[in-house]
Amino acid sequence: MSGPVKVVTGQISFVVHPAQYAPALSLAPDGFGRLRPSIDASRLLFEIRKANPGIERAPVDAKVRLVAGVPRVVPAVTGMRFDEQTIGAPFLAALTSPTRTAIITMVSDPPKVTTATALHPETGQAG
Repeated sequence: MSGPVKVVTGQISFVVHPAQYAPALSLAPDGFGRLRPSIDASRLLFEIRKANPGIERAPVDAKVRLVAGVPRVVPAVTGMRFDEQTIGAPFLAALTSPTRTAIITMVSDPPKVTTATALHPETGQAG
């Protein structure tokens, strides 16, 4: 907890300060008489989201709209989000790395209503 950690995800990077990530850290015995840092990924994700609202992008369902009396499909947009299952390990590693950088991959978050479903509701497939 000697300093901030730089988080890099794709083309986006931001800094998480000790006061932000400290609530997610704890020390736990490793079975060999030593204490090892442990991280509560859910709490870390909460703190990252609080410090960087909008970093994740929610999916947007496809819609059918009437334009001049003609139905038009507004395409769906896939969202992007952090995966709670994979965020902890790179962050913990960054705490002791010389660069203090955590490279964290975001995952796709698909819409519930796809463009194909909006175009072809009976099959959900592109024609």
